[in-house]
Amino acid sequence: MKNKYLILFAVVLAALVVLYAVQQRSTRITVVETGIVQVLPDLNTAAVSEIDAYVTGEESKLILKRDGDSWTIPSDFNERADKGKIETLLSDLKDLKGEVRASKEALYDMFEVQEGKALVLDLLDKEGRRITTLFVGKRGPSGSGGFLRIKGRPEVYLADKNVAGTFGLLGEAKKAPEPKTWVDLRLLQSSKNQWARVEFNHPEFTAVFVKEKLEPENSDNAAAAETKETEPASIPWVQKKPEKPAVGDAVLQRALDALGKVRANQVLDPAKPDVYGLEKPGYRIRIASDGGGEVQLLANRPKKDGPVYVKMDNSNQVFEISEPALSAVFDPIKQSLTQEKVRKSK
Repeated sequence: MKNKYLILFAVVLAALVVLYAVQQRSTRITVVETGIVQVLPDLNTAAVSEIDAYVTGEESKLILKRDGDSWTIPSDFNERADKGKIETLLSDLKDLKGEVRASKEALYDMFEVQEGKALVLDLLDKEGRRITTLFVGKRGPSGSGGFLRIKGRPEVYLADKNVAGTFGLLGEAKKAPEPKTWVDLRLLQSSKNQWARVEFNHPEFTAVFVKEKLEPENSDNAAAAETKETEPASIPWVQKKPEKPAVGDAVLQRALDALGKVRANQVLDPAKPDVYGLEKPGYRIRIASDGGGEVQLLANRPKKDGPVYVKMDNSNQVFEISEPALSAVFDPIKQSLTQEKVRKSK
């Protein structure tokens, strides 16, 4: 009788060992080497005109849409999107590599790539036709990659890039990405090297500066002519208004640098013009480019301790910037004009 119990115990123990081995094998599926392949080898990134990111069943959706040579975010005030970041995303998807870790639907839940739980990425062409759909799951064991699958294909890949992380989703729970991750918050798309004329209108002063190209002296001399062909002409900024006192090039360059670097804190709802007071802005900056184009930046601070609102005269988009950012543009000129007046009055 005792031997029967020992045999039965041995059989049960063997069964438990086999069951444990099977369970361990299924959990090791995330670290088994299966060979690296390119996930989307046929993806034509030039054909992608829209990227929709969402979680099935949720109302919110991030939409990135190509508009000529730029990208916009129709799902959030149609603001300008960060073109460079979107191009990097498409390039990463094109070059995405991964290992196949499963091919059975029963295992999708383990990787969180089933529809309804995954982050869904729809890539569409300009006609709105679907090019491909990705179901992005949880992060990989190393944290740098992530699991995903392609609609219409059974394979689950451990990709070499964490696509969800690119959309700002760093936790395990999937949700529609925030538009602010993709907004281009630069106010100006050009730099001071491309500007020909800048006019600063402040409540206390107006200052105008123009670039004037100076030709090298003694242009009739052969050596001077050769220099003219090999070296670019000097292009200094000349103060046109006020005639006096002179601001000085160092002060002007500091103001121009600050202007070129201004970035918004956030994009605001353009349907609230009364709140921003930009119909009668307290500050204006008019910029004419070398190519002949012109833009005008309008800014206002309705409340003394409140935010600064900014928009371009050729766009409905309204931005919020910090007060120090506005001061960095106007204060160098203001202080220079004030100090010179005080000095001359003594």
